[in-house]
Amino acid sequence: MTKTALCLLACLAAVCATADLQATGTTEDPSSPSPPLERDLDECRPVAGDTELYAGVVEKPYQLLQKVTADLMVNTGTAVVHCVRATNTNPDGHAARVTVSAGGLGSSSVTLHFESEWMRGIYYNVTVTGQ
Repeated sequence: MTKTALCLLACLAAVCATADLQATGTTEDPSSPSPPLERDLDECRPVAGDTELYAGVVEKPYQLLQKVTADLMVNTGTAVVHCVRATNTNPDGHAARVTVSAGGLGSSSVTLHFESEWMRGIYYNVTVTGQ
């Protein structure tokens, strides 16, 4: 076999191992699934009279052989945030990890950080309520 053919076989083996790791979450026992990612974010301390301050969509397509990230900053002006919801809308069930990276409940802004699964996109509906 030529060096080029050996290199191609090695690359193919690495891609297959990566696909197996993505599908099972582990390289050891495929019958033991990995824990699911936090699919949705639902942080709320509702107060009577809350209104919708923000409603939008966060979408970012997958990228080959990597995770993708996105940040969403919502500034409500003088309104105070009482509820932040980010709901996964990806029909195949794959989701991103969603965290509040700044602000949040009780403040006038919130920044959400999204990090996808390996070679998956980000598809979320986001709502922020408060007064």
